[in-house]
Amino acid sequence: MQFPDPMTKILKVCCGSSFTLVLSESGLLYSWGFGKSGSLGLGEKSFCPTPNQIETTHSNDPCCNIVDISCGSSHSLAIDNSGNIYSWGNGQGGRLGHNQEVGENAPRIIEELRGKFIKNCEAGEASSACITHDNFVYIWGSGLNGRLGNGTSSNILVPELSQELRKMQVKVIV
Repeated sequence: MQFPDPMTKILKVCCGSSFTLVLSESGLLYSWGFGKSGSLGLGEKSFCPTPNQIETTHSNDPCCNIVDISCGSSHSLAIDNSGNIYSWGNGQGGRLGHNQEVGENAPRIIEELRGKFIKNCEAGEASSACITHDNFVYIWGSGLNGRLGNGTSSNILVPELSQELRKMQVKVIV
């Protein structure tokens, strides 16, 4: 595996069902593999056999200062050093948190969570969750088989505060 700079230090590696996402110590993202539904985060590029840097977000802002990442089967989440959370890839079931079921080809900020200072996130098979700096858990995506833990099997298209975990001091989601 060769990155553009052979001295790149890796902080974290995550694997989706057909792609890999890497976070460098300098806060940059790289991806490679098969990018069905935009899971590579590289715009329209759907196949990439070697690491490529994810350079811009959905709004064409630089994609940098990332501190944490997570991969689902066909979508990803990333948190920047300002506590903003981004999602991209397959949007089915609302797993991206953008109030729709449309995929994204580049990281897009989850507006519903802007200003909440996210410290941890996890992308599941078809759902997502995160924790704020004050330890509140937000959930969204496919509710199939009750996987969101909110007592229903309905999909949630925008992040929703988990009432079931609201009074608990959740530290990490894995």
